Amino acid sequence: MKSNFNTTEPQVYRGFAFNLYDDLKPLYRLNPFTNEQAEVLRLGPAGEGTDALLSQHFYGRPFVYTTNGRQAIREAMRLLDLAPEDCVTIFTSSENFYISGCVTTEIQAFCKWSRRMEPNTKALFINHEFGVPHPRLVELKQLGLPIIEDCCYAFHSGTSDNGVGQVGDYVLYSFAKYFPVQFGGVLVGNYSTALPNNLLDAAAVDYLRQVVGQLYPQADAIATQRRANHEALAARLAPLGVAPRFDFAAGGVPGVFLFTAPTAWPLPALKAYLWECGIHCSVFYGEQAFFIPVHQGLSVGAFEYFAACLEHFMTKNSLNA
Repeated sequence: MKSNFNTTEPQVYRGFAFNLYDDLKPLYRLNPFTNEQAEVLRLGPAGEGTDALLSQHFYGRPFVYTTNGRQAIREAMRLLDLAPEDCVTIFTSSENFYISGCVTTEIQAFCKWSRRMEPNTKALFINHEFGVPHPRLVELKQLGLPIIEDCCYAFHSGTSDNGVGQVGDYVLYSFAKYFPVQFGGVLVGNYSTALPNNLLDAAAVDYLRQVVGQLYPQADAIATQRRANHEALAARLAPLGVAPRFDFAAGGVPGVFLFTAPTAWPLPALKAYLWECGIHCSVFYGEQAFFIPVHQGLSVGAFEYFAACLEHFMTKNSLNA
């Protein structure tokens, strides 16, 4: 176990302890998994009906279980069978240039990628960024190119009207970004797609059927709680000069709390500081924006801790709200 030996005394700010050893810090992940979930979920029923539940969620389209979203991207790229000189053009909900390296690394193992249409664009990758439905999804479908639709953060963002999860020739989902599970996702094909029979061993598939089958009935309640958490965080952090980057009132389910930060905040330093505080987070590169957890497992006490950490960071760096 890593130890950060430090001779400085612990500090207490707004009732929370700071400057602690690693093994005594709190932990707030971007995903909702907790140790307790690992203990409880394994004791549940076998999950014989999980495939039927998921098939309905995916509009009756065929699917195969994957380890995570990255494996789903990899398999979708393999099935597209593009040449190395071909290009996949990536579109995101914000149209900011930010895109996770998890996406680009998998694509460039097969061909080139770009953030704009190129003469050699042979497929589109549409990312419903952090659960926000892409506003031009149906329009982009009219280009007539194969589409990989990234719903890893948008498991429950799809509706009959917005087309999320219904347009892509291949659609990716990640269970761990929505449910409190340790791994798992799916690759969904279109109605005529021949997907591989197995990408995971039988024990892993049975485990996913068991745990996702237990959690799926909570999907609506999870969406409601995440939207409520997003509103609560927005209200709590507003006095610090923080504003939500996305508005979820119009649809979608937040995967993170993405906010626009005051221009004086040095975001790389903020990222390092919050990780030291046990809060998983990152910079939304290309903008003065940042994201922290918003999942359904968070409490009002967690929001107070987040606010205290940000205030403490401002105090240490002599920043004004």
